Amino acid sequence: MSLFRFKVWWTTHWVGNNGKDLEHETQMLILDKNDLGRPYVLLFPIQEGPFRASLQPGVDDYVDLCLESGSSHVCGSSFRSCLYMHVNDDPYRLAKEAMKVVRLHLGTFKLLEEKTPPGIIDKFGWCTWDAFYLKVHPEGVREGVKGLVEGGCPPGLVLIDDGW
Repeated sequence: MSLFRFKVWWTTHWVGNNGKDLEHETQMLILDKNDLGRPYVLLFPIQEGPFRASLQPGVDDYVDLCLESGSSHVCGSSFRSCLYMHVNDDPYRLAKEAMKVVRLHLGTFKLLEEKTPPGIIDKFGWCTWDAFYLKVHPEGVREGVKGLVEGGCPPGLVLIDDGW
């Protein structure tokens, strides 16, 4: 299971069985437990200085690690830490534990429990993009909200998004 960046501002998931099928710009990869006793394994590319890392499909069943600065003037060939690996038998604990370690290592972010989330986080919202993409129309928005309300899940906010 993985999360990959398919646009500069957007990530989504991918599930597969082979390293060569991994999506470019993969930001996190969790390998499933196996029958031989291997626990869940998290592969987490991290940023080092001006370089960002991501996982990419490799040859056969391999996974490649890509480091890039985004500038032809910022080059490097030696990196101290660009990929963090963590293992655990519980995938939820795996992710939480890994983020704590990476936070201590990088010192560049706070964990969710260290932040005060904004009040809007407690509101369920509906974005019309996933329902209509570029064809948002008033009747569809009304019907969508009506369906959510009748289904017992009224939105606290509606984001009308027509793709720009």
